[in-house]
Amino acid sequence: MAHVLLLFIDGIGLGQNNPKHNPFAATQTTLGSGTPLYFPLNPSKNAAIVVPTDAGLGISGLPQSATGQSTILSGVNAAALLGHHLPAYPNKRLAQLLAEKGIFTWCREQGFSATFANGFRREYWDMVANGKWRHSATTLSVLGAQGYFRDEKDFEKGAAVYHDITGWSLRHSGKKVPSISVQEAGKRIAQIVKKNHFTLFEYFLTDMAGHRRQWDMAVKLLEELDGFIHNILREINPEQTTVILTSDHGNFEDFSVKSHTNNPVPTIIYGHQGLTLAPSIKSLTDIVPTIQTLLLNRPKRNQPGVQKSI
Repeated sequence: MAHVLLLFIDGIGLGQNNPKHNPFAATQTTLGSGTPLYFPLNPSKNAAIVVPTDAGLGISGLPQSATGQSTILSGVNAAALLGHHLPAYPNKRLAQLLAEKGIFTWCREQGFSATFANGFRREYWDMVANGKWRHSATTLSVLGAQGYFRDEKDFEKGAAVYHDITGWSLRHSGKKVPSISVQEAGKRIAQIVKKNHFTLFEYFLTDMAGHRRQWDMAVKLLEELDGFIHNILREINPEQTTVILTSDHGNFEDFSVKSHTNNPVPTIIYGHQGLTLAPSIKSLTDIVPTIQTLLLNRPKRNQPGVQKSI
């Protein structure tokens, strides 16, 4: 059985080797790739493949979240579809795109099990119903495929990871949930991956830290992310599992500005398929076709669909 894990890390681009403005340069964090994540790239020969990936999608202006994320999750150039980059949350047209062409819908139609590893607070759904929050592209992709959402009970049972990895924001909001380490979070993701063909995990605190230019927070986030990814990689079999990390636009890599950037984003492929697949990735439109190639080259389960299995 083939397994693919997509780690979507919001707002990270490949910037310059400037320790004053680029947290990746200041910390030398490689997110498990072995390659410093800034230009000029000096690729590692033993860990993973880092591919500079176009997030501009042929549309003028700065890349944005709604169109970038919708492109990652569908393989369709969402910015070209709309004729412009769209920030924040998908509109109705992009929601329809994700329901029809999203990776979760494709998995269901092809008979592959797929799951969203993030845990959700119960209040999230009330806030959306009351119009105070809106669904992101990741959530809309799962909804479009009638998928299962993990909640606080799953987190407490060890079957979900919260968006901040350790669950600190849950506890900060008053939730009485256990504290977990980055090691435990990595193990949880690996266990979820082993039960499904396709798994998605979303992390967006990098984009928030970049917009707010919170340098100390940025350094802390990179330390946690790096530990999280290393522990996922320790638990998986690289012969059977491919991990793909990518982002929707640049931001975090340049603290001299509050806005997004036009920098390419890093797509990192971990696993033995990396050397073969890396040359096919040029832009965000290539992420879904890469996932599809990985899954179609392996046998399917007897029980298809977007899985509730934890």
